Amino acid sequence: MNAEFKGNFKDAPTVLIVDDDPDICSLLSYLMKREGYVVQIVHDGMAALDLTRNRAPDIILTDLRMPRMDGFELLKQVKLIKQDLPVVILTAYAGINGAVESIKAGADDYLPKPFDNSKVVMLVHRILLQHHCYKIDEQPIEGGVHDIVTVMGPSAIIHTLAAQVKLVAQSNFNVIIQGATGVGKEVVAQAIHAQSPYASGPFVPVDCGAIPEMLLESELFGHEKGAFTGAYRAKQGKFEAARGGTLFLDEIANMPLTSQAKILRVMQEKIIFPVGSNQPIKIDVRLIVASHENLEAKVADGTFREDLYYRFNEFTIKVPLLSERKEDQIYLAKRFMNETNRELGKNVTLSIGAINKMQTYEWRGNVRELRAVIRRAVLLAQTEIREEHLAIINKSSKRNESGQLNGINFTTASSPPLKEIVRDCSERVEKKTLTQVLSQTNGNKAEAARILKIDYKTLLNKVKYYEL
Repeated sequence: MNAEFKGNFKDAPTVLIVDDDPDICSLLSYLMKREGYVVQIVHDGMAALDLTRNRAPDIILTDLRMPRMDGFELLKQVKLIKQDLPVVILTAYAGINGAVESIKAGADDYLPKPFDNSKVVMLVHRILLQHHCYKIDEQPIEGGVHDIVTVMGPSAIIHTLAAQVKLVAQSNFNVIIQGATGVGKEVVAQAIHAQSPYASGPFVPVDCGAIPEMLLESELFGHEKGAFTGAYRAKQGKFEAARGGTLFLDEIANMPLTSQAKILRVMQEKIIFPVGSNQPIKIDVRLIVASHENLEAKVADGTFREDLYYRFNEFTIKVPLLSERKEDQIYLAKRFMNETNRELGKNVTLSIGAINKMQTYEWRGNVRELRAVIRRAVLLAQTEIREEHLAIINKSSKRNESGQLNGINFTTASSPPLKEIVRDCSERVEKKTLTQVLSQTNGNKAEAARILKIDYKTLLNKVKYYEL
């Protein structure tokens, strides 16, 4: 069975192909079986109807013009038997009128012949996800974060990622996880830990971008009482806290060069020295690091040590953007909706209009943004999440170079509210300002924060948000 559906269906989905052309039936059967689906073939609408009455398939692909019963009549009869059974019309007699009639009659989609093989496969995949994804995850996830597919989604690209996690988890390799803000880098790190020989030990995350430079070494290595002003008692560092487990260093690219040198020494000698102490402490930890920046580029521009990069880079996992995983968007939206429904004691559902709007959005904040949008939508919706409940503006709604707003029809009820338009414009100005100042300071974030009169942590958060 195709990786996309492992874990989401108890049995492989059944595709019923209805066409009086044996060649079309053979082609579609080959495409569907290659994807792991169970295939049934009949050559007219009456035979398809008999099969559906006895045991309904998961989806029907039907020709329009056939003997005994055409595709339109089959569609109508199928909907009387099972209203939510998805039907796709495939026909050589393509036209706008036919497409409109099909959709009005209840077809899930309409494709002209000859069709693109990959488009048929993706269409079937998408429709099955929309219909079947809604039947999963009605209860809280029990398997924990190590079940990557359950947590991140059922797409083929996530199954590939899960296979990489399983492969490297059993080793003692250091791992670099690369990916944009909000894609789930820490989820991947936790999954590696949970499947590794270090699973019985602690998982200790450290956000290197959120700790001021002067405190970073104290956080990592610990300190003795009186080691510096304000050190009123000894403190255990993160390396020591992670002993026997996994230390996850997020946003490692933000680590200053002086600290990088000490990390390299720790990796080589397997000992640490707390700040203010000459007594070495042996450590045994699995080290995983992550960054939204390209570490090779950081090495090239001299802001990241080349020797440390090669120490870390025993295995690299790249986490894809949510915009590259259309199938996962529906799955995750449903999951977050279910979680929020339970939290709020509600039972709202997700409309097709909302799904379509989500799948045309770029999701700059990735899964983190999707979760926030869905939680807000559940709070606002009474019975169904509709387009207007989603606090998102698509790229087509953004301002062009002349300063005009494109893609917004201000005469319709679906146009975004002023607050969202203003927020979008404000963010673009903010991003442009940050980019300019960081360029002016040659990437020195501390100097940029002083120029902009904001604290260092706020600057780092904005840099992460805008992926600068």
